[in-house]
Amino acid sequence: MRKLYMLLAMVAIFFMAPQMNAQSRKFTSKRNMEVSAGYSNLSTSSAIGASASASNLHGFYVSYAYDYSLLKEGWGRLALVPGLRFTYAEDVEAEKNWAVLEKTALKESYLEVPIHVKYSYKFNYVALSAFVGPEFSVGLSSTSYLFSDKYMFKYYNYSGTEEFKGATPTETVVPNNVSDYSRYDVKCTFGVGSVFMDRFTLKVSYSLGLLNRYNGEPVLGNKLIRKTNVLNVGLGYRF
Repeated sequence: MRKLYMLLAMVAIFFMAPQMNAQSRKFTSKRNMEVSAGYSNLSTSSAIGASASASNLHGFYVSYAYDYSLLKEGWGRLALVPGLRFTYAEDVEAEKNWAVLEKTALKESYLEVPIHVKYSYKFNYVALSAFVGPEFSVGLSSTSYLFSDKYMFKYYNYSGTEEFKGATPTETVVPNNVSDYSRYDVKCTFGVGSVFMDRFTLKVSYSLGLLNRYNGEPVLGNKLIRKTNVLNVGLGYRF
């Protein structure tokens, strides 16, 4: 499904954008700041030995970026694009257990600092671009839930703290050991984009997690590897 989203977005960027802008003004490189928002898909894979599993979270992002021009002349424009992004994503599943409807959920949020190198080429009414670069990510929160209409159990993945709410007063258990889930990550991102009507952008990007986010002990003598990849598709406004 992620490959389908990426393919559709690329088709929209490279083939639909020029037709959408036949009546727009010519592209100008003077607009260097951009705010954007869109859809995020976070895919976290865990592998140990020959066994592997994956979870997918769906959500949104909002970001700010600034273009520092490195090269304006010749074939296209080269720019350094640092930015700041907030991402929120979740996954909720329901299952009936002994006539009780239970739900499980995972909710996460991140603050990310992308530093991309972007190459763009302008036509009369549209500019197409490709970009690549690292992203530094810090997890702000990651909480697992198990709940029904009678109780709720929370597990805070970064701290290892547990919280239970039910018939009795709320109980919070703070563990002695640090959680085995790291909040820090470094990603390699690549993507494509388009500027149309001189102000609006359409972008799709894919980020590969480079760090193993499992920092606990080996499981049954095997090293567990946990990495997070991210697909972003969004619209932006330049000013």
